[in-house]
Amino acid sequence: MSDTWLPTDAELLAWIDEDLDPVASARVETFLRDRPPLLSRLEELLADREKASLSLGEIWRRHRISCPPRTLWQAYLDGSVGDGVAQYLQGHLNLVGCRVCQANVDDLGRGGASSDDLQRKIFSTSIGRLPRRKD
Repeated sequence: MSDTWLPTDAELLAWIDEDLDPVASARVETFLRDRPPLLSRLEELLADREKASLSLGEIWRRHRISCPPRTLWQAYLDGSVGDGVAQYLQGHLNLVGCRVCQANVDDLGRGGASSDDLQRKIFSTSIGRLPRRKD
């Protein structure tokens, strides 16, 4: 690609959806930082996307409805899911290529905290910041 390369509208939207590979994603991010008009274009694209009618597939992709929860990924890593569930999960990672779920699997594989542990940690670190209730 030449120095005059600019990301296409499709690449900008793919960047927002985290559907670009890491190298392309970093390149788009650099271009957005260095070129304010490109950031304005991205804002226009997002506004247009919000106005457009959504297909069922777009709703599923945008809200990651097919993404299993961390607890299921942990069960998968522990080998405590059935064959059918394991096949679905493998397909979600390998065929769909879901980066969000791959990040969860990688984190859990390194001994990452469960969602319950994360909730407890957030609560315990936030409690001191909450204003005192006046009764």
